[in-house]
Amino acid sequence: MVLVRSAFPQCILPLMAMLAIIVATTHSARADVNDRGLYMGFRLLPAVSGADERLIGGQGGGGPFVQRGDDPEGNIGAGGMIGYHLTPYGLPLRAEVEYNHRLRLDFDTRETAPLVIGYKNDVDTDSVMFNLYFDLSNKTSWWPYVGVGIGWARHSSNVSRGDIATTVRETREESSDNFAFSLQAGIRVAITRSWVGEIGYRYIDMGKFDTGTFTTGDRVVGENYTSHDIVLGLVYFF
Repeated sequence: MVLVRSAFPQCILPLMAMLAIIVATTHSARADVNDRGLYMGFRLLPAVSGADERLIGGQGGGGPFVQRGDDPEGNIGAGGMIGYHLTPYGLPLRAEVEYNHRLRLDFDTRETAPLVIGYKNDVDTDSVMFNLYFDLSNKTSWWPYVGVGIGWARHSSNVSRGDIATTVRETREESSDNFAFSLQAGIRVAITRSWVGEIGYRYIDMGKFDTGTFTTGDRVVGENYTSHDIVLGLVYFF
């Protein structure tokens, strides 16, 4: 599996604490935000992400790496969205376009026979998703929701290949485009007449990334690139 080096950034805890304070003080917030249409906002996505990396070509003809990193760990993404609530038309649905930039997913793997070859890959991801949500509206300020999304993800791979014995190193950059889909659920809560906070969970499949082929004829692909995201959002309704 891919090794993601950093744990959740320390800034996540204050943000979650702030969201908890907001949620605790929403008893006086207006519960009719769902009756309005256009909205926009931003999301922070602390996540646990990973992929199955395989060597194509190489000394043994390719296959799964024998020596690989630990299980996936934390990384983070952030972005914004613009959407429209269809409740005024009698539908408990929201349609939304969302852009996110997912920060560096790192892995460090080795091919061990007969030569020891190390591969170090840093992957950034930009995605555009078209989301559709079903809101479980009620007379309170709290609205559970479920949603699905489909879209596009571009992975930008910055990889180095090094012979551990000779220290000969080759680096290359490669981008790949993929179909992406997501499943999500969470709770939205009215803060004021126009501001809404959200907290939820998202599973997203972003396809695979590819380092491209080195001059030695080998390359690394990361298949089944998925992420389990915590969704922390703040939305403004017009």
